Amino acid sequence: MSSVPPVDTALATPALARAVEIFRELGWDGADPQDALTLPLGSPEQRRAALAGLRRGPWLHHVVPDVPVTLGGLHDLDDGAWGWAAATDVDLGLLTLFAVRQGVDAARAVRLLTEAEGLPDNLVARVVATRGADFAARFVERAGTSSWGEFSTTTLGGVVVLLVHRLCLDVPDDPEYHRDWAAYAAATLPGAPEEWPGHWRPLPADLLRPRYAEHARAAVAAGLPSTGAFGNTFAAAVDAGWIARDEAVDLAFQALDAATRPGDRKAWCVILTSPGSARVPGLAATPDEILARADLLVGVLATGEAPLVEAFAPTLVEGADPATLADVLLVSLAVATKKAQRTVLAAAARRAAADGGAGAEVVDLVGDRVAELAAGRARRAGRVGRPRRDGSRGGHCRGLRTGRGPLAAHPARLGGAALRAARGHRFRAHRGGGRAPAPARGCVRPRSRDLPRPGRPGRPPRPGRGAHRPARRGAVVAGGPRPGARVGPRRTP
Repeated sequence: MSSVPPVDTALATPALARAVEIFRELGWDGADPQDALTLPLGSPEQRRAALAGLRRGPWLHHVVPDVPVTLGGLHDLDDGAWGWAAATDVDLGLLTLFAVRQGVDAARAVRLLTEAEGLPDNLVARVVATRGADFAARFVERAGTSSWGEFSTTTLGGVVVLLVHRLCLDVPDDPEYHRDWAAYAAATLPGAPEEWPGHWRPLPADLLRPRYAEHARAAVAAGLPSTGAFGNTFAAAVDAGWIARDEAVDLAFQALDAATRPGDRKAWCVILTSPGSARVPGLAATPDEILARADLLVGVLATGEAPLVEAFAPTLVEGADPATLADVLLVSLAVATKKAQRTVLAAAARRAAADGGAGAEVVDLVGDRVAELAAGRARRAGRVGRPRRDGSRGGHCRGLRTGRGPLAAHPARLGGAALRAARGHRFRAHRGGGRAPAPARGCVRPRSRDLPRPGRPGRPPRPGRGAHRPARRGAVVAGGPRPGARVGPRRTP
């Protein structure tokens, strides 16, 4: 039974007040919610009057404060709290069930049931079902509101799933419904945790089992992500006998081909290739099942994602027909990771060795790509330590620490330590472990724009623009002290 918020009967309209009066006359006030299916609805006159007061208008109001101060849209109550006030003192959950039975439309029923608290999904579904299949279909269409994520359900998700199965309604073409159905199916299948967050509660297995395959096909066609509860149902449904394994494997390959997110493709790959366990349930697709879908998998491998290449490419390279082999090698060897490339090349070597004299064709197909990979590696190796125009090797970032970058061309051959010392920074030197000495007074402080950069030689500091600003004592910097400057310890007063 839902809790009753603070009451202000002055907020009730005359029509709502009359509906509440009829609600009490018929014995609904204080009744058990489970008796809502059998409680009376009154005479035709009473039903018309009750429906007129229940079909429109809010039952909960923002409380109007004595002073015009609000906090987040909620107004100050008499006791200093912030919240809502009800227009009637009867239980709002029972009043909602009374309104649904009296004949409010589907949109109004969805709104009232969304605001009600503490009503069991099974009870609400039974009350809605008393209005007939047509009203239930409109209710299901209106109830598809947004959820919080892949592992959450909508407020009325359990009610909607029960209505679709009990009244044999068509599977809604709504991603939110598919997510709700997958959550409740995962909670109902064997091996599910005993406690689920939020509204996840197991539903009768006999209710979900007959239509699991139909819902799975609709969910795959709608592109339901496999990273949520849907992916956890495939292997469990096969083990429980809810769907044939061949159909489950075929649907998983279709979902893999249609997936648009890399995370979904990886999840379907794990579902198809995993041997199956309590933590990661899988279908353990056989090599024959993979080879039978070689054309589909070529397009999947063309995404260049390493987990897909490592999972499917070796089987395709070793067992595909020669016409498909070239496409498989072309798209698989374009993967970026070395591990995946070695996996594909090892499979190609095994096939070349197994084919005997026909292995030369495999070598020809792989040879050009291997040469490209080797040339690319040689080019990258040649760039490391390549002499620059200033005689240094490597990148300028390395020179900041070791003194071997373009800063080595500076007249004072400043490395990273000397450069930072010239700028007066305290730091722990990269080599030697000591602190750099402080710059001497009156010495020239080099500016960063006057130091050499990659592709541009350094230029001497220009007087008159901050080139002779005094530095701290004790450091030897580029250019040395200016003529006539006094270098030495500071005089004591």
